[in-house]
Amino acid sequence: MNTEPRSIPTQRSSVARFIRNHMRAWGAAYLVAILGITTAFAVTHRQYNNARQQERDYFTQYARDLQGSFQEQINIHISALIGVRGLFDSSKQVDPDEFESYLQSTDILQSNLGLRNIGFAVYSSSQERKPDRTTVKFFIQATESPPLLNGWPCAARAVKHFCKRARDSGLPTGTRRIRVNDFAPTEHDALFLVPVYGHKRGSQPAVLDGYIFAELSLNELLEKLHDEGLSRYLDIAINDRPKPHPDKTDQSDDSLLPSYTAPLSLGGTDWYLQVSPGDGFEYPVNEDRLRLVLASIILITGLLIYIVIVQSRTNRDRKLQTERLEHQVNHDSLTGLPNRYFLHQALKPEQLDRQYVKAFTLCLIDLDGFKEVNDTLGHQAGDQVLCELGPRLRHYLDDGEIVARLGGDEFAIVSYNTHDENGANEYAQRILKAFEDPFDISGITIRVGASIGLARYPEHGTTAGALLRCADVAMYLAKARLSGFFIYDPEYDPHTPRRLSLMTDLQEAIQEDQLVLHFQPILNIDTGEIVCAEALVRWNHPVHGMVPPDEFIPQAENHELIGALTLWVLNKALSQVRRWQDSGISTKVAVNLSARNIQDSDLPLQIAQALLRHRVDPGMLELELTETAVMRDKKRSFDVLSRISELGVKLVIDDFGTGHSSLAYLKTLPVQSFKIDRSFVMDMMSDDNSAVIIRVMIDLAHNIGLTVVAEGIELQDHWDLLEILGCDFGQGYHIARPQPEDNFIAWLHAHMAERKRVRVPELESS
Repeated sequence: MNTEPRSIPTQRSSVARFIRNHMRAWGAAYLVAILGITTAFAVTHRQYNNARQQERDYFTQYARDLQGSFQEQINIHISALIGVRGLFDSSKQVDPDEFESYLQSTDILQSNLGLRNIGFAVYSSSQERKPDRTTVKFFIQATESPPLLNGWPCAARAVKHFCKRARDSGLPTGTRRIRVNDFAPTEHDALFLVPVYGHKRGSQPAVLDGYIFAELSLNELLEKLHDEGLSRYLDIAINDRPKPHPDKTDQSDDSLLPSYTAPLSLGGTDWYLQVSPGDGFEYPVNEDRLRLVLASIILITGLLIYIVIVQSRTNRDRKLQTERLEHQVNHDSLTGLPNRYFLHQALKPEQLDRQYVKAFTLCLIDLDGFKEVNDTLGHQAGDQVLCELGPRLRHYLDDGEIVARLGGDEFAIVSYNTHDENGANEYAQRILKAFEDPFDISGITIRVGASIGLARYPEHGTTAGALLRCADVAMYLAKARLSGFFIYDPEYDPHTPRRLSLMTDLQEAIQEDQLVLHFQPILNIDTGEIVCAEALVRWNHPVHGMVPPDEFIPQAENHELIGALTLWVLNKALSQVRRWQDSGISTKVAVNLSARNIQDSDLPLQIAQALLRHRVDPGMLELELTETAVMRDKKRSFDVLSRISELGVKLVIDDFGTGHSSLAYLKTLPVQSFKIDRSFVMDMMSDDNSAVIIRVMIDLAHNIGLTVVAEGIELQDHWDLLEILGCDFGQGYHIARPQPEDNFIAWLHAHMAERKRVRVPELESS
């Protein structure tokens, strides 16, 4: 158990705590910054990878589109050349003029990109008809460039193979790159060869007449199809055989775009389109978006760092404020010692159980002669004595023991090392040594004594409150006997522990519904009819038996249990009225209020709720209160009683004539009746003054419009005299004692039967 008083933090410890708190704050800020930087890096890296992937996709798609455009244009060329062959198929003899006229009418050379020259090569009539013995018959140029082939085109080694393939298949055939003799064509030039056959004669096979040939400039076609904006950043090659891409053979680097190679079919001959990204090729990345993302991350990171720092400082300030408040709550502001609250917390049973405390001694110290110091030298001198006393007392304590200032000149010490009465005696004598030396206050020597009361745990109590009460009793005995100290002895305690435990039991009895109500009837003195039943609470204690009301009710009021007790009685009484009404009995019920009750501003609302809960008309409820209770706080009493009266509840002044009330003030209260105290009723037969006083009370009440109830009717003579004096209602043992519900109902039925029996002869005689 940490029993040392918590002192105000020193400057050194405050600085250390300040540094630790700032390190925690900046540590969290650094963590947020690292997370922010990591997030920014991850987002940037992801954006970069996405951009690279988009760049790859963009490049690949562009290359595929270019391949498709190439192949589509080549297919258009082939279709156009097949159309030219149709000219030969439909004519017996095609001359150059007809050939040129057809080409011009179809606009083949102008509409087909890359086609430069178209001609027709036939076999020489002087030669055997072999595919390598052709000669150009006529030729149409689309450009000024010289033709690739002259004379015997199929005799060229580069073309011979393709001529044979065209002759045998009958299909348009493309060649590979053409090189003839010393002529050096561009590396993208090729020929289209379309075989032309003569007309069939009977069952004879068709005879090859020659070839329609067309020169194709793939380079020119590429320039027409290729995006001029991208051509500067792409390396594009068209080859009749696949070749390695220059400087692009190593594809291990993910940052490099892959080269793209795709086949092109030129009339059954494979060519290859090879596309590689150049140095300037870039996919148009949305850098503004990337900057916006990075700026957002940086902004959010900065904001989080700010929030962390501010929150950390707020938590630090809150913690310091909490520590200061906790110190203020647990410590005396003058001496810095633990206070009464701290002592109560330290002596809680659960706290003692955690520390395995089985026994200890509580010492309550009251200073002797301290009042004279204050009166003579002033409170400042008294405060100085109190401040110097704390260190003196701590000097005589063992480790772990508590010294606390309870208020004024009272101190308390908790000793865990005294296990019996002899040890407690020795400990008290040691504490008294702290008062042997005088105090020096502004050069004045002052001697202050002490009286010490001791109580032992658990012998004298198990809570701080019980132990302090016992120690307080012992301390006053020590002061009275001038003995210096005294150990608590129950025999010398004027306040019995039974009364203390009784209130705890009463609270439990209220909560667990262990109380019962007894009812005493109030009759109309003139007619004998029952008009009301006063509800009186009774407590049959499971250990002590029947507890008299005058023992536990005043204790309940002193311990603030009277509110809960009154509400219990009120609800039980109204519940009983409800049951009576359901069974055909219409009898009012009266409930007593205490002085505390009529000072409670919540009481009118609680009464209204109870009436509503039990479905009882307000006119069926009477509330009795003493005149002394009303006079305690006249303004508040008037306010509370007025609100109750507005509900329709009848108010009755109880024990009238015994208090110190003002008749003028009582006249202003919203009461409808008052009760004459039993002492006047019981004495009126032997004391004429009592009878006169009762007559005056009755006349006074009637004159101001009130009814009168007489208590304590124990004789028939009391009843007869009160009837003569004009009293309205009566209550007492002569009528009936307070009795449980079942007995009261039996009495009520018997009383009603008796009244009926008496009235029948009267009616018959009349």
